[in-house]
Amino acid sequence: MTLSLGAANIGRLGAIALADLLRRPSNTVVNLALDWNAIGMEGSVALGNALSRYRVGSGVMQNTALRVLGLERCSVGDAGAIALGTALSDNPLLPLREIRLEGNGIGPAGAARLGSALETNTHLRMLNLALNPIGPAGAIELARGLRRNAALERLDLGGCELGDAGTVALATALRSNLALRTLNLQGNGIGAEGAHALASMLRINPSLRSINLRLNGLGHQAATALLEAARNGEAATRGAGRLEELLLEHNLVLLDVLPTVGANRTEAAGTLPPTLLAQAASVGVAASGAVQS
Repeated sequence: MTLSLGAANIGRLGAIALADLLRRPSNTVVNLALDWNAIGMEGSVALGNALSRYRVGSGVMQNTALRVLGLERCSVGDAGAIALGTALSDNPLLPLREIRLEGNGIGPAGAARLGSALETNTHLRMLNLALNPIGPAGAIELARGLRRNAALERLDLGGCELGDAGTVALATALRSNLALRTLNLQGNGIGAEGAHALASMLRINPSLRSINLRLNGLGHQAATALLEAARNGEAATRGAGRLEELLLEHNLVLLDVLPTVGANRTEAAGTLPPTLLAQAASVGVAASGAVQS
């Protein structure tokens, strides 16, 4: 059953009541959408606890139904993220495949618990943490989980204040991760150091298909390194994997980036995937100021 209560003003008491529903053996809720409800820390912790294993008399009960959980803009905070991370680690039968936690004030502590859960969880396929101030420290903890994770396919960290340090940590983890397909790093203040770490990763990562780097102020040299990695990486050369989408709009990139990845546009067109080629051709011109590298 799908239960959608987005922007329904359920508050913390409504979330606590829903948590009680999730605990019942007769529960059949597979998709629970509570986005845009101010359930707060208390409500989100109640939901997380309901998804963990819990004792009933001398036995142990656990939710084995929920697959999708939407909690965007619900004031979850670190406490709620920690409770959800605990559920992902503690309940091996929880079939949760998608969690949306965009814009919840989750910081490094919450990201750390979710990262720890990624080390052992084998069900989760999509995690959206966009617009949460997890910062470099939170990204480093998520990266630790990604090193061992073999299930997550989509990770959204847009607007998470990662900076170069957080980006380098993620890029390092993805050198050995074989599961992730889509990565959103839009609007994270990524500079040359982070971009070059990503380029180095792209040369050997066989699984990543799409990476969003919009709104990062990337310059000519950084964009060139990324495009060359996508074109000449070991994975692409072996045919084991090939980046299909590199989103670079709204960066300080010069239009002459594209010719630098081949002797001419014809050569580039023959070696870059069509979608990636189109993105490279449309990244635009820096409006003013110095171009970063």
